[in-house]
Amino acid sequence: MLRFLFLGLLALLTIAAHAQQLSTVKGRVLDAQTRRPVPYALIGIVGNQLGTSANEEGRFSLSIPAEYQPQALEINFIGYRRATLPLPVPPGQEVQILLEPAPTQLANVTVSGSALGIVRAAVARIPRNFATRPVQLTGFYRESSNVPEGRYLYLAEGVLQVRKESYRTAHPTGGDVQLVQTRKYEARDTSRTQLNWQAGPLIPHRFDFVYNRADFISKAHYAEYDYQIADVTTYNGRPVYVISFKPRSGKANYQGRMFIDLDSYAFLGPTSA
Repeated sequence: MLRFLFLGLLALLTIAAHAQQLSTVKGRVLDAQTRRPVPYALIGIVGNQLGTSANEEGRFSLSIPAEYQPQALEINFIGYRRATLPLPVPPGQEVQILLEPAPTQLANVTVSGSALGIVRAAVARIPRNFATRPVQLTGFYRESSNVPEGRYLYLAEGVLQVRKESYRTAHPTGGDVQLVQTRKYEARDTSRTQLNWQAGPLIPHRFDFVYNRADFISKAHYAEYDYQIADVTTYNGRPVYVISFKPRSGKANYQGRMFIDLDSYAFLGPTSA
């Protein structure tokens, strides 16, 4: 049985304890057909848990320890075919990665149940698909504000120790996060800096909608939302339900889409407004 541990738009990393020289890869992930950015695409070392995620503009920066530099990068996102980028890449160059949309093959997929029925099934299977015991994770976060020419106005990043309790019950207040290492840069002229941070190092808890049981997957709030099967797509070659949800009443707080594995009914992630 597949087991998923969703940590929203933060990619958790395994930190190399004896890393020596680091090589930094900067790039941008684009839709191969529209040339538009693919926000929050996942970028990682093939066969390793070291990785990061793209920002809203599809841009990413990943520092790679020397022992992994002969490997390749793997780029994934729901609804797209997996792409690879051989390493190393020319230093100082922003590489462009094009993701091909994965064709939807509804003829080969049997869609069973209503949209709400699929959501109910996914909620019921959380104990099968997510950790039922406390786990300790090591992660990395970065938040920044840039001017159009790319210069940082603000940059903060750090290594985190994250403790997750069992997913059997909701954890609306989050959990423990310890900052192991941090660094921060702030330009002297902050007149053009507009800070609107949502969570910072608390991202692993605050944006984990399964861990928190966001109201759009809460039994107490089902009646407040309208659920529809928007599409069936793929992720890593596996079929995935795309369930759209929007407020049915003024009490609902979210609107967007969620992705649910068709076979295991595991939540893969949401995009919400």
